[in-house]
Amino acid sequence: MTLPEWTEGWRGSKDSKVLVGMLDPKLNGDVNMEQLRVLVDIDNSDLVENSEARPDMSMILHKISSCMDFQVQPELPV
Repeated sequence: MTLPEWTEGWRGSKDSKVLVGMLDPKLNGDVNMEQLRVLVDIDNSDLVENSEARPDMSMILHKISSCMDFQVQPELPV
């Protein structure tokens, strides 16, 4: 399954039940729904046809770290 196929239902409805349906059944629903929503929204923003409108990696990192309990600090090479 491709990324566009996997996130298609969420793009069309924004229904939390759709997000739950996207999960691997082995997780038994044990997931932080807000974090999943952020990740799927990031996935969808990466699908924008115009590459200039897509988020860059720093924006993606910010979105992911803002929904987590800890803040990710990237280590940059010196």
